[in-house]
Amino acid sequence: MNSPYRPMEFIGHSSVAARNGVLLVYAGHPMREQAELYIQRVYRRSFAAKIHHFSPLLLVWLDSRQRIQGVVGLTQAEQQTLFLEQYLRAPVEQVLAEAVSDVDCRRNIVEIGNLAMVDRSSVRKMICFLSEYLAEQEVEWVVFTAMAELFNSFKRLGLPLTHLAAADPGLLGNDVVEWGSYYDGLPQVVAGRVAEGLILQTASPAVAGSVKSDTSLDRIAQQPLLPLPCQIQPAQIL
Repeated sequence: MNSPYRPMEFIGHSSVAARNGVLLVYAGHPMREQAELYIQRVYRRSFAAKIHHFSPLLLVWLDSRQRIQGVVGLTQAEQQTLFLEQYLRAPVEQVLAEAVSDVDCRRNIVEIGNLAMVDRSSVRKMICFLSEYLAEQEVEWVVFTAMAELFNSFKRLGLPLTHLAAADPGLLGNDVVEWGSYYDGLPQVVAGRVAEGLILQTASPAVAGSVKSDTSLDRIAQQPLLPLPCQIQPAQIL
């Protein structure tokens, strides 16, 4: 039986993105260079890091003057090796399948990265947008690196997140020097179900509202995280 999943790079239009004023910026897009420079500035200011790796698709938030207010990147596992697979002992679909048992293949997995948000309202909008957008694209799982403050901010919402591995900087080789102080925050590789994030928003307006008004987001706005409501759920393989 064929999966209904549609690779993101073949979708030229997103009603969710259009409704939220978010640009889908691939290589060759007029905004691509500006988006990459924005990411580099945020990481340099936050961690003294030099970013050279960018996701194939960048979601870009603009203000009323068409100035970039935030960027987050998406990489489809079916199309290429994920950046965070450097931290894993096996391909991401294998590690995730051992942890949750119902992962079909790489085509159902998307990596979140290149998160660069410095405006409070942009961060809050991005939290709700990602769940809806990824559900529209029929993505089942997201994987990403995150720091402890993110877990503490959303633990009370009760949406489980599966821990896959520590993001060990020693596995990056000589490239680790480019990351400045980023690894001082002890980032972890985690995974979450897109459907659970969407259910949280649609079934509980009160909870969704609390996410949008959580001022703790301001402290994590410049960290390369996916602000998905979650609590760590240790994988059985650890």
